[in-house]
Amino acid sequence: MNLVESFKNYLFSQSKKPSSVSVKNSLSDIRHFISWYETTTNEEFAPVNVTSQTIVDYKKLAAGKNPTMSKASLNRHLWSLRKFFYFLKEDGKIVSNPFESVSANKPRIEEDLWHIGKFKNYLYFLNVSRLTVKNYVIDVRQFLHWAEEVTGVRNTSTDNILNHINSDFVNEYKKRLIADGSFSPASINRKLSSIRRYIQFAQKESLINSVAVNVENVTESKKGFNYIPEEAFSFTNKTQEAAQ
Repeated sequence: MNLVESFKNYLFSQSKKPSSVSVKNSLSDIRHFISWYETTTNEEFAPVNVTSQTIVDYKKLAAGKNPTMSKASLNRHLWSLRKFFYFLKEDGKIVSNPFESVSANKPRIEEDLWHIGKFKNYLYFLNVSRLTVKNYVIDVRQFLHWAEEVTGVRNTSTDNILNHINSDFVNEYKKRLIADGSFSPASINRKLSSIRRYIQFAQKESLINSVAVNVENVTESKKGFNYIPEEAFSFTNKTQEAAQ
C-alpha cells in the first residue's frame, strides 16, 4: 500500500472523521507535492529525504514575479502536508518532521520549551479549525504565563512550568478567572477546555507526568458562579501503565 493510500485510511480511521471532500483535497495536495518533488529533484519521492529546505523551496511556488500557486492555495497545501508528515512520523516512517525543523529554524526570542509549535501541529492533525487553534494557543499561553508568575518558575532548560501542573494548580487558575469578574462562564469553560486539550497533548508527548487532572466547568446562576461536574480526564504516564 502506498503512502498516500495509507494516509487516506488513517484520516478516515480518526474518531472525528473528516469529510470526504476534505480528504479528497488533502490527498490532491499531497500528490501535487510529490509530483513537484520528483520533477524538481529527478528522484523518486522518499519522505525521509524531505528536509526543512525542501519545504522552503516549495513555498517559493507562491512567491516571485511569476508564482505558479496563489498564497491561499499554498496555505491549504501546507496544512495538508503538515498532517501528512505528522502521520508519517507517528507511523514510524520518518524520524524527523520537516515542518518541525522549519519552525526550529525560525529566529525566536526564547526556546519553545512549552512546545506550542508541536501543539499547533497536533491540533491541525486533528482537523481543528484555524480560529480554534488560535484561541487554544492564546488560552494556553495565558495560563502558562500566569503559572510562571505564581510559582516563580521561569521557562528554562533546567526547570519548566510543565513539571508543576496538577489538578490543584488548574483549579486555582479557574478560581482566579472567576474572581477576576470579567469573564463569562462560557469564556472560562473555553479556557479550561483549551488547557485540557494542551495537557492531553503534553501527556501524549511525555512532556508532563501528571497522573490525573480533574477540573469541573462552571455555570452561572442568580447567586453567581456554581460548579457543574464535567467528566474527569486522566492521563497516566507510560511508566505507571507498564507497571500495571
